[in-house]
Amino acid sequence: IVTSISPTKGSARGSEVITVHGSGFSMEFSYVCKFGSLSVKATVMSLNELICLSPT
Repeated sequence: IVTSISPTKGSARGSEVITVHGSGFSMEFSYVCKFGSLSVKATVMSLNELICLSPT
């Protein structure tokens, strides 16, 4: 369950770290972050946090 995403705005140039906060994330599953029609792999940092790099 996602509870927040930060930052909520960023540069159109991309390559920014996006942090997804929530609960129930698992190291055993793969996650993606969607930016419009683009998907990028998310990295699980903990059961409560994922990070993604915004696409360029």
